[in-house]
Order: sequence, then structure tokens, then C-alpha cells
Amino acid sequence: MTEVTKAGIKISPSLVRALPAAEREGLEDFLWAKSAGNCSLCDDPLNRASDQIEADHVIAEAEGGPNSRDNLYLAHVHCNRSKRNFPSVDVAPYLRLDAFVRRNDYVVNYAGTLPYFGIKPAPTVVTVAGDRVTFEFPDGSTRASSVFDEKPNRGQTIQYTFVDVPPEAIFNDEVSQPRTIKMPQIWKIYADLQRNPLHEPPSCRLLKLSESDHSYELSMFDGQHKTVASWMAGRKRVVSKIYLEMSDAETIALVNSIQYNVPKLVLSPFELTAKLADEWRFKLQQYEEQAKDTASEKGFVAWLSPGDRTRYRAAFRAALIQTVWDADDLKFKDLVLRAGIKDKSKTITEAVFKTKVLERLLHLQPLDEVKSDADHMRARERDDVIEVLNILVRLAFEPAEGAAEQTAREKERKRRISYQSSLAYIAHLLTTLTARVLKVDEERAFLDKDPTAADWQDISEGIKRLLGHPAWEADFSHSEKMKAIEAALSKNQEASQAFRRVGLRPGYVLGDDKLDSDALD
Repeated sequence: MTEVTKAGIKISPSLVRALPAAEREGLEDFLWAKSAGNCSLCDDPLNRASDQIEADHVIAEAEGGPNSRDNLYLAHVHCNRSKRNFPSVDVAPYLRLDAFVRRNDYVVNYAGTLPYFGIKPAPTVVTVAGDRVTFEFPDGSTRASSVFDEKPNRGQTIQYTFVDVPPEAIFNDEVSQPRTIKMPQIWKIYADLQRNPLHEPPSCRLLKLSESDHSYELSMFDGQHKTVASWMAGRKRVVSKIYLEMSDAETIALVNSIQYNVPKLVLSPFELTAKLADEWRFKLQQYEEQAKDTASEKGFVAWLSPGDRTRYRAAFRAALIQTVWDADDLKFKDLVLRAGIKDKSKTITEAVFKTKVLERLLHLQPLDEVKSDADHMRARERDDVIEVLNILVRLAFEPAEGAAEQTAREKERKRRISYQSSLAYIAHLLTTLTARVLKVDEERAFLDKDPTAADWQDISEGIKRLLGHPAWEADFSHSEKMKAIEAALSKNQEASQAFRRVGLRPGYVLGDDKLDSDALD
């Protein structure tokens, strides 16, 4: 039976015994007053009535920290667990930013983090003279650097420079950088910055504001995770690569190349299928040598002999699903019972998750687009499917912000959602919701467009409406409609019709349809 930790302050007996005798009396009240009611790690309020709170060392004993109440703090249990072996001074900035982003449903891009840091970007005066460029930054600092020229194959000459830039000078490039930040990626870079210099600089372009005074915005189109991690680490400037002249179209093409074409060898399902089975590798190489720049997923299937096509399609579908399943940031994996593992607390099996959820979210047919474009689209599909599922996990399977555990109603909703037929229907609703928000074909809901922060907000609101439907909590004996839902769930039947009868339809999730007061009757 799983042990339930009660709300309130928990101080381990061994920790109390390690303190000087004079410091043991009234320890809980002392630490509460010391904390001023806030978690020492994330800085959010502590609630003694509902939160699980721990006392721990600011500087760990292993690091030479003393056993004294002056070296103790109070923190949320989940924050303290996140700390692991990192010093509090290192992990606290991350947890505080994570709390800020969580309050925004994890749908902020670089610009959305600026209020947290208190950064208000302002224009920079830029003067180019020959092979030198001078920057007069809004914080009053100036820099001069060399201009470099590069002429890519079949391209025009590109000019750029490298310069250390203060936070007040960097704007988010809303045209080519609409993507939201991912906190796990922020943490990886932030942790690395504790030991190493920033390996690759973020990239900005100059957007002219005034001809008369050479006023420009330094618009960042790549490297938002690196830059956020740098500000979180307390750095006052970040070395950036500044492109002097770059159009919207050129910037978007470069972003696509950076984010998709470069890592495609490890991300592309097209290559992954060859890796999954050696028999395909040689055939894939032959096809690409013949097709060259016209190679495509669909073209390779057509190129194969009729006897190979069915087997390859199955391998390709499995590879698409596996690229999502293998992602480190897929929260759903923590809820899924893995093959060969016994855990009675988990009712969703790996096979069910893949067949009922991932198969319904992903576009499993080979694409017509040439391989470079298809790799780009598949990487987008993978990332956005993961993000939609992560939003669902946060809202449906985790306690609400500030709560130690889910309420009885929330637990019942989670139980009903975990049925196979529920998961299949929810996957359908998530696909429809995303397609409608992005205004794309439902069959290609996650392929064709990068959601903006506003799009992610709309998707999150739709998922909240989905989870707010009373059918997830109402008594099954309430009506014949609810009995039909119970039968569909318990017998693992197609549940879409039963859910539609109580008004849980795409229009309701999108906010277009209002729920009738007698919807469950």
C-alpha cells in the first residue's frame, strides 16, 4: 500500500538529534518565521494546511554544512526532491523560474520570461564602418567588433559579428522564434553553465528602427534556452552572434536548418527505420543515391519492391511512435506500466499508450515532401505531440498547484481517463483541438505549423475544458447516458458515441458549444 504523506512541516528525527540541544526546542516555529511563509527554493508561498513541507540543510553536511538551525530551511517536498545533490544556491534560481513558467501553463517563449527577470528590452545604436561595427547598448555600455563575411554555396554573402550583449538589448524574434521554452532543456544548460563556458552563442539579427539615428532591435532567433539559462545563472552579458542583414525568409530558413536539418541523423524516423532493421539500411542508401535531392518518405516506399512495402510501412510506423516514446521530456512515461515491470499503481500499459494515444496523434503515412522538409516536419510533430501530452499530464494526472495531492474527484477523473477507450477518444479530441487552433488539416495537425505562445495558451484552455466536463466525475447511476459511458469504459468498447451523447464533443472542447444543464440526463 502506498504511504500517504500528510501536509505540514516534516523534520526528520535524525536531523533534530544532530542539532545542539539548545536549538531543538521550537524548531518548527523558528524555521517557519525564518522562511517568512515562502519556500526557500522556489520562493512560492508555503501552506501549512495543504502543502507537504520539509526541513533540510542549506549547505549539505557532505559539503561541510553545519548542523545548526541557521543552516536549515523550509521547502516544498517536490522542490527539495528536485534539489537532489545540487547546492541550494544553484537549484533555487531554476525552481523559481519554473514556478513562474508553471503559473503561465508552461506556454511562454523568451519574451514571456523577461518580466520574471525584470528585463525591459530597448533599442541599440549600431554603426557599421568598413569591417568594424560599433554597438551602443541601452545599459550605456559600448562595444566595437570585427565584421566577418561568409558566402555559403549557392548563396549571397552574409555578414555577422560576435559581441557580448547585456539583457536589456535582446528582443525575441517573434517572426522566426514563436516556440515556447522547455524547462528541462533550460535546466540542462543551466547545470552545464555551473562548470563550463557557453559552448555556442545565441544568434540575433538587426531589425532597423530608424534611419536617422541607426537605432536597431537585436532580435534573437536562435538560442532562447541558452540565453534564459545565462540570465538564470546570474550572468550580466551573453556573447551573441549578430547577423547584420537578414530578411524574415532567410532567418526562418536558417532556424529550420539549425533546429531540424543538423540533428536529423538522430531525430528522423526516415533514418531510424534503417537503424531499427539492418535490412533497410542498404536499400535506403541505394534509394537516396538515385533520388538525390528529390528523396522523400513516400518516394522510398514506391521505390521498394511490392513485397517489401508492407513490412517497411510497419517498420516506419513503429519508428515514428518510437521517436516520441524515447524522448526524455515525455512526462507520460512516468504513468505508463513498462513491459516486464509489476506496478499496481499504474493501469496504462506501454502497448495501450502507443496504440490508443500515439498512433492517433501522429501522422503515420509517409510524406510527399522532400526528405529535408519532411525531417523538419517530423521533428516539429514529435515536439508538439510531446508538449500536448505534457499539458494533459500536468492538468489531469498531477495535483493542482499548491496542493499536496489530488482531490477525490480529481482522482476519479484520472481513473476514468486512464481507460483505453477514454485515452483513444481524448487523443482524437487533442488532434482536433490542435488542428482547429492552428487552422490546419486535422490529419496533419502536428506537422504543418509551429504553435505560437498564444496558440499553446488556446490549446491549454481547450484541454482544461475537456477535463472540466462533468462526465469524468458524475455518478454512473445518474442516467442511462452515464451508464452507457460506464459500459464503454469497463468493456473497452468504442466510447466516442457515449461521450458525444453527454456533450463531450470537439465543439465543446474548442469553446464553441455550451454544455446544456441536462447534458448528463
